[in-house]
Amino acid sequence: MLKSTLADLSTGFAALVLILVGFATGVLPQNLRTQVIVVSTLFLLAGLLRGVAASQNSWITGVWVGLGADVPVCIMAVTGAAFTSTPHLIAFLAMSMLASIAGTHARRLWRLAQPRASVAVGIAWIAVSLSIAQLFVPVMLERMSSARLKQMAPPFSFVSLDGGQITNQSLRGRVNVLAFWATWCVPCREELPRINALYGSFAMNSNVAFLAVDSEGEGADFETSAAKAREFFSKAKLSIPIAVDNDSRKSLGVHGLPALLIIDRQGNIRFIHTGYDGSENLERILKKQITELLSSPDG
Repeated sequence: MLKSTLADLSTGFAALVLILVGFATGVLPQNLRTQVIVVSTLFLLAGLLRGVAASQNSWITGVWVGLGADVPVCIMAVTGAAFTSTPHLIAFLAMSMLASIAGTHARRLWRLAQPRASVAVGIAWIAVSLSIAQLFVPVMLERMSSARLKQMAPPFSFVSLDGGQITNQSLRGRVNVLAFWATWCVPCREELPRINALYGSFAMNSNVAFLAVDSEGEGADFETSAAKAREFFSKAKLSIPIAVDNDSRKSLGVHGLPALLIIDRQGNIRFIHTGYDGSENLERILKKQITELLSSPDG
């Protein structure tokens, strides 16, 4: 019994290692839809591998397989080593556990000479995971990554690349989209081209301003940060105006990167979006917020 349980846990852990390698090598993209499908498939296979004995309780076996990955993932999330995004953590825990149980149950049915029922379980789980990926994930991400509010922005200050000061007062009178990023932030590098495309669609509208706020971190030298930002934007062919953070982002409630803030014409923070995931329709979300503020008398 102990040997079988250890094998179940080890199989789940091995599936987790494959996923982490996918993240580390860039094979697995920053896209929760894709991640849900990959996690679901890997743990379904892990469950099929371990549901070998017809006499075993497939539910218990599946839970052990799932725990082999879920326990390390929870430890990584608590320590901040990985899975710090709440939507990604919830999706992984749920999909890995349910897929493991579905796999062990399908394998047990096959061993009990019920091939049709076994195949039906496998097909049903694939259909469920695809539905979750396509329908539920974007809604969950939007609700958990975005916040709509109306709160006066505290005084803040950025430095433009020519050395000029950009403050909350100088931005008054326009709807401002502030994109906080850093050259070392991989999700930022994926998000910025999409923000740049949206910037292009509002380039002729003088009532809207975009600003890519370089947030390299405390102690970063302005000249060094500005040079890195120029080089990155040049290579990536991005045209959003750049500013360097003057230790203001935390006062604005930005504690992680990437982050997006929309400030209305009166200086109120109206929208905050944290993190990045390729499965979100980010352009649609931001365009909707901007358009509503432009048409609102108090926006």
